[in-house]
Amino acid sequence: MKTILWCCSPIFLTIKKPDFEELQLSHETAMNYLRRNSSGKLANVWNKLTSAEIEQAQFVIASDTVVVLDEQVIEKPKNRQHAFEMLMNLSGRTHQVITSYSIKSHKVCQHNRLVSSLVSFRALKTDEVDAYLNLTEAYDKAGA
Repeated sequence: MKTILWCCSPIFLTIKKPDFEELQLSHETAMNYLRRNSSGKLANVWNKLTSAEIEQAQFVIASDTVVVLDEQVIEKPKNRQHAFEMLMNLSGRTHQVITSYSIKSHKVCQHNRLVSSLVSFRALKTDEVDAYLNLTEAYDKAGA
């Protein structure tokens, strides 16, 4: 089954940052953690919307993504050193990237889905990792 998104008019997006703490519980699997995060973010934003915003919105989407390596969740790096260590740990290995998204509209109840991919890194050189870490985008992604 394929999903095709077709739009003949400009798409208007409003981005609202949820006030939701992402903290994995000690007993929680990566998938349950992600489901809880995307659902929690969606609920947080949904509850802040006015009736007019809900009526006007086609839908509201919230998501979260993590990297899983050796059954450990890897999130966004705290700093450059942490990002460097993450990337060197992923070097030459295969890891899982999991995204959970939740979607809701005033006409449709909430739906939650998980998407998972396996990603293989070739062996990385330290100078390549350093060059990548000079980019600002390196710090806004799970697993760097």
